[in-house]
Amino acid sequence: MARKESSDTDPQRFQEIDPWKSADLVAKHRNLPHLEVPGATYFVTFRCCSKTALPAKARDLVMEAIRACDPTIIELDAAVVMPDHAHAIFRLYDGSTRSQVLQRIKG
Repeated sequence: MARKESSDTDPQRFQEIDPWKSADLVAKHRNLPHLEVPGATYFVTFRCCSKTALPAKARDLVMEAIRACDPTIIELDAAVVMPDHAHAIFRLYDGSTRSQVLQRIKG
């Protein structure tokens, strides 16, 4: 099978983005700054409220919710669900925001 050569404009290829230099930067401040830039790759972490530890079946449901977003609104690179928090690495599709994706996952 021939290998496809990717170009710099290939949306499947990782594109380095400096959010501080982007004209489309949206910055929201809570405890930490939350930055959003179109086309960026996001590493997100979210946790259970009140330091609750999720049982295995609940963790499976969280992973299913993450996977349900892929490939409709995100390109998911990796995800892991721990007893009290989850991590995901993804890129956004269709103009959705990071906040909208997390709201969809959290329900």
